[in-house]
Amino acid sequence: LNAQLNGQYPGCTVEFPTRIGNGYCNDDYNTTECGFDGSDCLDLSLMYPDCDVDERDFVYIRNGECHGGKFNTEECGFDGGDCLDFNAKYPDCVVESPSLVGDGWCYGLPYNTEECGYDGGDCLDFNAQYPDCVVESPLALNNGYCDGGQYNTVECGFD
Repeated sequence: LNAQLNGQYPGCTVEFPTRIGNGYCNDDYNTTECGFDGSDCLDLSLMYPDCDVDERDFVYIRNGECHGGKFNTEECGFDGGDCLDFNAKYPDCVVESPSLVGDGWCYGLPYNTEECGYDGGDCLDFNAQYPDCVVESPLALNNGYCDGGQYNTVECGFD
């Protein structure tokens, strides 16, 4: 296989040649010498010509992780299909990193909202314990440090 790839892409020197043409656009392989990752990256730019992301960022499309912002748009195929499940489950949840929703950690706003399923359920215990505590980082509560400000309130259990 390596000999075949070397014949196709003689100037391509990458650590894992078997990743060329494997269906995923790999950043380090997205070069002319590597045939734009064996067309994995080229195909994405052709599939989504109106996708408004930097050419090098096409590696994040259809890589198995839902990215927010410009990636999760119709023009980018909702991140090459990576965000379809997320969008179906949380159609009104607009966050920069959708992969954080439901990852086991409670994040603050905008993740801990009804639209985002209270961070995919990650914030249910926090919200039950501190129903009126609205902070940017719930992880900072009760961590052994007095963070002050909005954390050092009755609503937040005086951190």
